[in-house]
Amino acid sequence: MKNTIIVVKSLCAILLLCTFSACDIASTNVNPSATPRETASLLPSPTPNIPPTITPNSPPENAYKTFSSPNGNWIASIYSPTDRNAPQFATKVRKTDGKFEWTLDYHTSQFEEEAYYYPFYWTNDGQQLYLATYRAMDGCGKVLEFYTGSGLLNLNLQTGELSEIVYEKPLASYAFSISPTESLLVYAEEGEKPPSIRVKNAFGEEVNSITLDEKFDGVGNFTWFPSEDEILFVATENVCKDNQNFALIILNLNTLKTKVIVDKFDRNLTAMEWESTEVLQMIDGQGNIWILDLKSSQLTMVTVTP
Repeated sequence: MKNTIIVVKSLCAILLLCTFSACDIASTNVNPSATPRETASLLPSPTPNIPPTITPNSPPENAYKTFSSPNGNWIASIYSPTDRNAPQFATKVRKTDGKFEWTLDYHTSQFEEEAYYYPFYWTNDGQQLYLATYRAMDGCGKVLEFYTGSGLLNLNLQTGELSEIVYEKPLASYAFSISPTESLLVYAEEGEKPPSIRVKNAFGEEVNSITLDEKFDGVGNFTWFPSEDEILFVATENVCKDNQNFALIILNLNTLKTKVIVDKFDRNLTAMEWESTEVLQMIDGQGNIWILDLKSSQLTMVTVTP
């Protein structure tokens, strides 16, 4: 009888061991989640980490603003949770086929102004999207002639990986420009004294910088030469004064030397297109068209807005 009890206990122990082993095996074979892996915390205070979330077949909503990618495969929409004056916005980058979207929530700004991420630049291969931080600012406390954002991020549209390219500063007014081959980024902070132009590569690593004359209050409207060895930019001085003026300057990115083409001009100009390697078509704030001849340093108005 004693031997029978021992055998029964042994059989029970074996059965229990098999049961637990089966559970362990089952727990190691669970299919992995389809949700993309979270990225590391890249965004410093006051913009904490914003891991994008995937939302299949999001229902239609009324967007505050909407942007389409050049290849037509993506739509970026900006939403306010209550109304357009709410301080917290969400940016959703959605596949046009409705399969999924990336969502980036902008956490409430410490100043409670309108603030959100907006599409600044879609890459030619359709794989990346640069998002600039927009903040509603006004007044002459900050130069806003060239404002394109207060920070710059890069979103990998395939993986959802989010990288910080230019650190966001709450009251910064940056001017950004990406080279035609997308290998370089130039940017400057308006209101910085003295102003600097900084150059970064596609990975956000700074490769060069130059400090300009401290008489300038702001720098922006960057235009890349076809060779990408030089850029044309606009610099302004005497901001918020009756005698505000502008200068058109060329920066050689290899030598970091500058050349003033037009000085003491009375209006801001933005490049439209190259007519040749030495002739650039530009436009002013009133819609007038100007021709800049770099060889002769002549600036001529060719059309007048009625």
